Amino acid sequence: MWNLDAGELKRASGGGVGLRLFVAMPVPTAAASMLADYADLLVDRVPTTRPVLPTDMHLTFAYLGEVSEDLLPVVASLVDDAAQDIGGATSCSTTGIGVKGRASAAVSIDTDLLVLLAAARDRLLNAAAPLAPHRDLRAWQPHVTIARGARATDLPEPLSGVIGEPPAVTWIASELVLHASLPGMSERQHRVLHVASCGEIHAS
Repeated sequence: MWNLDAGELKRASGGGVGLRLFVAMPVPTAAASMLADYADLLVDRVPTTRPVLPTDMHLTFAYLGEVSEDLLPVVASLVDDAAQDIGGATSCSTTGIGVKGRASAAVSIDTDLLVLLAAARDRLLNAAAPLAPHRDLRAWQPHVTIARGARATDLPEPLSGVIGEPPAVTWIASELVLHASLPGMSERQHRVLHVASCGEIHAS
């Protein structure tokens, strides 16, 4: 049901009992391709950075941290509830570029349902409290990571001074996707576990 074999479950936590989970809104292929071209500008100018693959680009909705794999059905139901709370697709558009976390180049995203999305996210995080004690409760700043550096000093600020402002990219997000972050050969891999539809675009 969860698109994971026993070996992947074991590698995910070292003991087969936990998975590092996050919920995201996908970036469509055309939009991700444009953001990947923009990321290539940074990689060309700062060779110590590496681009995020277009297929891995996403707008993180909620980071849950490690959750016991036997609780996946409960987590999936919470994602379904959040999608119903949103109740419709949202328009996403790029607004700027900056450094997030330790060494991630991220494009800031504006959404037309920001208040509704943030409220649904808060309810999801609150409901997940007994399941995900290490969830990220920081204020939501919608963004798409396009490249990563090995060290914080790899990314000069402001990034717009190095590669200019991001291209004007707009897309419609209509799903919440539950991912597991799994160890890979060189970096973590994302595996889709559950998809919840938010519905059609809200009527104006």
